[in-house]
Amino acid sequence: MQTTTDELMHPDRSDPAFISELRTQLKLTESLHTPWLADALAHRIARSPNDLRGHVQRIMLHQHLNQGDALFAALLDLFIALGHWGLALRKRLLQTSANLLNNTQYEFLNSRLDSGISNNEIHPPALRSRLSQGSTGSFNFIIRSNNRHQSDLRPALEQALDFLNYGQLDQAQETLEQALIENPTDPAIARELADLYTHTCDSNAVANLLAKLGMNAPEIIKNITLKPIVTA
Repeated sequence: MQTTTDELMHPDRSDPAFISELRTQLKLTESLHTPWLADALAHRIARSPNDLRGHVQRIMLHQHLNQGDALFAALLDLFIALGHWGLALRKRLLQTSANLLNNTQYEFLNSRLDSGISNNEIHPPALRSRLSQGSTGSFNFIIRSNNRHQSDLRPALEQALDFLNYGQLDQAQETLEQALIENPTDPAIARELADLYTHTCDSNAVANLLAKLGMNAPEIIKNITLKPIVTA
């Protein structure tokens, strides 16, 4: 049966392959480079401002679609979510986006690399931003609440995301495991690590981590189901 244009523009969100790719890949396949997915990722950021994977996927998607204004909004949201954390990540994404931003947009973000951006700061127009006060209302409470629980974890999340971006799964796993041992109640770390375990099917690592965490193990790690590795 021939695939329709509507099916290409609106992939099935229940499709396991689609869900798996969003959870495990930063650079999405060509078939997912659609405006629909960009909107879906924007809504995801609005719900979970500290979802670094979602931020990076959204930025890279707008880069591929050559959407300069939407790209600026996505970068702005990342800068707001990270504050002064994640300098290397923000700098790299800004550099790779420079040719799609106008001078005002680029200079604004470049001047805020060290300080970060608050959600109520005056900035160039960014109609598609989900975290700035001017676009979607105040997110002060959400961001401050997340900062209380996750400000110490952002360096670990950023480092793990960098490792994943370069295919260094072992280093990413080790970073996330240590972060979860130190902060077993943080759902963002647990969710990211569970997604990675699902991708690598590393049952030994899961068992070792559960032994270290004991009663503190998050439910998402306790209940993880790994597919058996089929060998020839």
